[in-house]
Amino acid sequence: MKKDLRRLFGLIFCFLFLAYGTSMAASFSYDFNNLTGSDTYPYANLNGQDGWTSQGFPPGLIMGVTNTSGFDGTKALRFEDVGAGYGADASHLRTPFFAIPTISGFEPTIILQGDLRVGAWSNILRFAYDANSNGVIRQTDPVEIGPGLDIGTVPGVLVWSAAGTPSSVALASLGINGGDWVRLRLEIDPMGRGQGVGRVYYQNLTQGDIALQPVAALQNVNMEFNWGSATVTNPSLWDSVYLHEEGAGNGFDNLYLATATPPPACSITMNMPTSPTNIGTFAPGIFMSYDPMIARPFGLEEAGDILTGRLWLPCLRNGHADIYLVLDAPAYGGKFMLSELHQWLSFPANIQPWQTYTDDDVYAALFSLQKSGILPGNYKLDVIVVPSGTAASTIDQIVSGATAAPYYKWSFTETLP
Repeated sequence: MKKDLRRLFGLIFCFLFLAYGTSMAASFSYDFNNLTGSDTYPYANLNGQDGWTSQGFPPGLIMGVTNTSGFDGTKALRFEDVGAGYGADASHLRTPFFAIPTISGFEPTIILQGDLRVGAWSNILRFAYDANSNGVIRQTDPVEIGPGLDIGTVPGVLVWSAAGTPSSVALASLGINGGDWVRLRLEIDPMGRGQGVGRVYYQNLTQGDIALQPVAALQNVNMEFNWGSATVTNPSLWDSVYLHEEGAGNGFDNLYLATATPPPACSITMNMPTSPTNIGTFAPGIFMSYDPMIARPFGLEEAGDILTGRLWLPCLRNGHADIYLVLDAPAYGGKFMLSELHQWLSFPANIQPWQTYTDDDVYAALFSLQKSGILPGNYKLDVIVVPSGTAASTIDQIVSGATAAPYYKWSFTETLP
């Protein structure tokens, strides 16, 4: 049961954003399946294929393309050489067919994601800027290499800032072993704290995790952006992706990049709650309205076997609000509350808002899960909005028998077969 809970409620922020109103998303994915591969060492050379450039260290080594070594049995990159400093770089510039999203700073989220096999040393995925216009990004020119991710038996799970500052956590703390395929995601709020805030998520594909979950020690990481700079610390200059594999056993597959652009700020506004208002119970389905009795702030979307839950709330007039999210999941033993660190915590043992002191549009993907991996049963999500600073002990929809503080509450139910 504990494993089931970790796999279900490890929150993942999905790249998908609300497909309503004027919200838009730019995304790009790449899976290497159209390249020429070989399962015979040293494999097929990535260099020169489909716009990729690659270089081994020392010269003569290559970053290989295999036919079947990916976690899903498809083509993937692989490096298998052993020796001090042995590794390989690879990079790809933006082209009409390799559509690295452009960054303006107005995006609420920037996403960098890949599936990485844990090798003997280090496996790196980072944004980059071809400052010298030579068409390649290499470790010998580190000033062109920006923020990103690293995983290996030596660095653990590591996130790099745009200025090259590393923050890391040991593999053992996440239950990751050498040879595991792990999906890593870096999500960046580009204007957070003025220099960008990054959050790292992981999904151990080898161990059967069905969802991304936060790396607790790598949340709210300073990305050290400098928007006025002419260097890679300025995200608007990023035009490349950079890969580096060092040491035997490293692999890479399924690159994913995305940004999102919000709807016009406060295009719809809703009054703050002034009395206890239990709006009702509904099937999931988002409808935007200034009237809380008509608005439906939660919806579900399916894409193949992926089930994504989304929340949308408009700007709030006359003050700021706190938002509580409570999930009733009997199949998993009870109720859970989503925390500000995006973790589902047992309820009522843990009571805390998901967001505090907000008056802006709130739209987010709350989770994205493999539907086939969720236990069947009845599920209910309560969305509760209260004036900011309202003590939870006074919200009767959170604490039974409490004084009835003002709130809006919407409930959404879904039965999974």
